[in-house]
Amino acid sequence: WGHMSDRIPLIHQKSAQVEEEFFDRTAKSSTGKAEQIDLDRPLEHMPALIFERLGSLEGKRVLDIGAGTGEYSVHFARRGASVVAVDLSPEMCAIARSLAERYCVAGRVEIRQGTLETVGLLPESFDGIFGNAILHHLNLDRDVPCLVSLLKKGGFFVFAEPLRHNPVANLYRYLTPHWHTPGERPLGFEDIENMRRFFSRLSYSNFYLISHIRILVRQLLRSERLSRAVFEALFPVDEFILRLFPGVRKYCCYTLIYSEK
Repeated sequence: WGHMSDRIPLIHQKSAQVEEEFFDRTAKSSTGKAEQIDLDRPLEHMPALIFERLGSLEGKRVLDIGAGTGEYSVHFARRGASVVAVDLSPEMCAIARSLAERYCVAGRVEIRQGTLETVGLLPESFDGIFGNAILHHLNLDRDVPCLVSLLKKGGFFVFAEPLRHNPVANLYRYLTPHWHTPGERPLGFEDIENMRRFFSRLSYSNFYLISHIRILVRQLLRSERLSRAVFEALFPVDEFILRLFPGVRKYCCYTLIYSEK
């Protein structure tokens, strides 16, 4: 195996430029974002579930793809991991760097700006790869094997991804095209099942049925506090509905994929 730069690009250069510009604009619209992020407050459902699945990260080397403002990267570092955080957006990288410094883990979070092909990643050099809403920007058949090649044998591969089966979420995407990049495509269950061939084992769990309305609240009202309040009010309703009618779990807005090489 060679460097990632020897491989087929994960994101076409033109698409990469579009995504970089989109997330630069997103970062710039969040003035003082690093100062607003509180990593000491109790974790919400998805982050808590992620860390429950990952177990101990002490001494592990983790790749955070599309790290954005760096919350997960800093969480991983605070749990003892050595993290390489990769993001296309220079503005996002600047926020992530500031966040790592604020939480005194800058020495354990290496931030690299660019595509995976340009940041010098070596095969079989990571104990784990994580991404939050990243796979649906990629070509799974082409790109997942490239990502898997970066993992050591037995390494973990954890991604939280939007699903495309919820009609309300689909309506939201249709009405807000300016809040999404042109090439992104939420996953279907067939996409996840097709990934099984790349791993020794794979499992996934779905969540956020109606509580994902919090995203619309956050975007429209620009209030993280109100968004969190909406989520905390509706998440128990999600849990009640899913216990009563487990068949509707397929209509959840998000899935957490956990697999091992």
